[in-house]
Amino acid sequence: MIALVSHLPLQIEGGGTFAVTWHVLQSLKTRLPDLQFQHVKPSVDRWARFRSRLCRKLLRRPGNFFTFSERALRQTADSLQAVLPAATQGVLFRTSTRWIACRPQVPYFVHLDAVFHTFHRNTFAAGEFAAADLQRIYDREAEFLEGAAGVFFESTWGLEQAVQHYGLRGHHYTSVGVAGNLPIPGECPAVTRGRSLLTIARRFAQKGGDYLAAGWLQLRQQFPDCSWHIVGGPAPADVPRLPGVIYEGFLRPDVPAELLRMQILLRQSSLLVHPTREDMNPLVLLEAAGFGCPAVTVRDFAIPELVEDGITGVLLDRPLSGTAVAAAVAALWNDPRRLQDMSQAAWQSAVQRRGWDAIGDRMAGLIIPATTQKIGS
Repeated sequence: MIALVSHLPLQIEGGGTFAVTWHVLQSLKTRLPDLQFQHVKPSVDRWARFRSRLCRKLLRRPGNFFTFSERALRQTADSLQAVLPAATQGVLFRTSTRWIACRPQVPYFVHLDAVFHTFHRNTFAAGEFAAADLQRIYDREAEFLEGAAGVFFESTWGLEQAVQHYGLRGHHYTSVGVAGNLPIPGECPAVTRGRSLLTIARRFAQKGGDYLAAGWLQLRQQFPDCSWHIVGGPAPADVPRLPGVIYEGFLRPDVPAELLRMQILLRQSSLLVHPTREDMNPLVLLEAAGFGCPAVTVRDFAIPELVEDGITGVLLDRPLSGTAVAAAVAALWNDPRRLQDMSQAAWQSAVQRRGWDAIGDRMAGLIIPATTQKIGS
């Protein structure tokens, strides 16, 4: 029996981590029939959390990253050990950092988007947390990854960041890629898309929705009939009041009516706009591409692995502005033939990735030999 261990419950809706876990499990189960999902709720070190918040909020000093305190990590490891069946022949950890105190007595594997160093620098300002505490986590995670039988990164960018900052030396690291959360149509949807934009994000500003808001009136002056559909978390109150803006709310893929609405929006939108500030491997880019909806996004994170600049979308360089985003959209709307070619190329790119089946093949190709060898030894 192989255990797929996650700190999150198994569900398809809720964000990229949920979706990736759900799809990886479905794909691997066809190759590893004895694969079982194991949800382990991580421990919370309340005392470490109190001290860290006291330092950061009141004393204006660096805090400790309490989520991964030594006590929390040790308790999480104990919780995993208590629930793993005796017949377990291998463990596949979804994400890495919260499991770094775990040392299963069977081969273990790790599937992640990026290491803690990448996440921290991607999310927090310098100086928010004590350098020594961060280094403790970096060192522990590097040791954990080096001891794995296989480590699967969702992108080459994430793998390269880990090797660069952790000095990883093993040969058991590989990039397996990611896929979207929606089925890809059998052919590129041939519909009249018009001048309709789409943004999809749980957090509007984090994913750069405010850049498009800042340039929206410029687009409306040039294209009075254009529209912008916002899916996900709410935008600031003044944005939905702008002319041509429609807030769709959250659309969940496991609710048929909401899934249908999402598919309609992807078929009818000429561009997905995603000038994100904080990301790793945004699945929404692949989901849109599968419906022939190219992206205007950024040349950052693992995004250049998902969007080919000038072919399946447009990559913008930082610093960004509302004017730059509006100009990129306007240039494509003023060149319908180019936009049509880009739509077809985006769909073809999504199809060629072969989705989650290819990812399952790559992962199972390493898991099966390692766990079989353990059984026979």
